[in-house]
Amino acid sequence: MAVFNKFSVFLDGLTGGGMDLLGTGAACDDIFVMLMVPGAPTPPLITDTVLVCSTDPATLTGSGVSEIAAGNGYVHLGTDAVVTGARVTTTYTLTGTNMTWTSSGAGMASFRYVVVYNATFSAAATRTPIGWWDYASTLTLAAGETFTVKFDNQAVTGAILTII
Repeated sequence: MAVFNKFSVFLDGLTGGGMDLLGTGAACDDIFVMLMVPGAPTPPLITDTVLVCSTDPATLTGSGVSEIAAGNGYVHLGTDAVVTGARVTTTYTLTGTNMTWTSSGAGMASFRYVVVYNATFSAAATRTPIGWWDYASTLTLAAGETFTVKFDNQAVTGAILTII
């Protein structure tokens, strides 16, 4: 099972009031997107930065993240995640429904990491990274194969992170 790693800028977004993580379905709720990345997020992304959309379809500028090539089952800038949040007394849990990609055509580009980020704002705006999962080795999907991110290794829905 891959381990979740959070970005420090995500904590800034939480403490600065820049994110709506309760996921109540309201118009102002944040939208979370997951993308596949072949190389490790570089130190600027791990410490303090934001994802910025680029005109280059494979690069999120200033972020240290270059996603895999679009096509064959993968969409540029990732796939919307079904995420909800809930607070019970002093504990907050962000949960997600498992994400599945199916490779088609000649097969999807190789990847090792899956990054989740806040894509609430317009394409030209900055996007706050939440965290990433490291799958420990490069994965390659042949045509027809699937890859599923299982949050907290649950069958359908599981915890992405818990704040106590």
